[in-house]
Amino acid sequence: MLAVATMLFDLLGLCLLIFSFWTPVSESRQTWLSQIGRGQNPLNKKKGICMLVSDPDGAEIWINQKKTKWVTPALVQLPLNAEAEVQLKKEHYLIHKAWIRSSHELSFYYRTLEKLKLSVVTSNHSVEEI
Repeated sequence: MLAVATMLFDLLGLCLLIFSFWTPVSESRQTWLSQIGRGQNPLNKKKGICMLVSDPDGAEIWINQKKTKWVTPALVQLPLNAEAEVQLKKEHYLIHKAWIRSSHELSFYYRTLEKLKLSVVTSNHSVEEI
């Protein structure tokens, strides 16, 4: 799974290159390409792009206690140099909560989600894990 996540993160540069074709008239395409080449995010100077990956994938992404439309793996925008609360929620797994703060315009976050443990008390009062 980590190899897939790394491959997806490598594709981030390709995605930014594709976005470079929609360069505003006020900026030159060369400036955008040079920013991408230096690992910078030319789309928004106050926000960075973070690749959020979970194992298993398909976890809902909540940012600052608000549900987003994305599930992992996904590229999301997070504020630069400010803490953002990120929650990953998936059925049958514990909710994972992290506070992400980055000064980098491109970042990566990976988490293996913990399976929720359920126990059943049987009629003879023994406890069985499901």
